[in-house]
This record gives sequence, C-alpha cells and structure tokens, in this order.
Amino acid sequence: MKRRSLWLASLVLAALLFMSESALAGVWVGIRVGPPPVRREAIVACPGPGWVWAGGHWGWYHSRYSWLPGRWMAPRPGHAWVEGRWYHRHDGWAYREGYWRGRR
Repeated sequence: MKRRSLWLASLVLAALLFMSESALAGVWVGIRVGPPPVRREAIVACPGPGWVWAGGHWGWYHSRYSWLPGRWMAPRPGHAWVEGRWYHRHDGWAYREGYWRGRR
C-alpha cells in the first residue's frame, strides 16, 4: 500500500510539473494574420527600486487583436523578466507570455 501511494504521489507531481512547464510555453491559437505594430507607451513613474516594466502587447480576444497596456511589476530577487513576444510558426502566429527567469 505504501509503495502504491508513493507511485501515485510521483505521478501527480510529474503531472503538475508538466502542466506548469506547458503553461510557460505560451498561448497557441493559430492566428493567420500577424499582430499590428507595437504601440509606443508613456511609462509612468516607477513605484520603487527594482520594479520592472512589462511592456504592453497585442492580445487575441474575440477573434481580433486588442491592446493590453504595460504595467509595473514588483521585483523578484534572483530573477529577470523576459518580455512576451509574438512569433510566426509554419501554420500561424502564436504568443509566448512574458515570464520570470531565474538568474544563474
């Protein structure tokens, strides 16, 4: 019984790790038309030391692009912010969400 519980716990942990990794992979919606050019934004005053500006980007909602404005994000010690980006694949456009990457 103990061995079975350990196996089940390992399986659940592996599934959670896989899901969190795929969450970082971005959103794939297979859009045929690329996003409009990035808008210039007025960056408001930084709220404090170490805060990071996450620039705005085009999101895909209700079958059209919508602008999502940039925002300040609280610092995460030991991490660097990687901006999200649109990229073209062989079968359409996809967006990879921005994420915090641990520094090495």
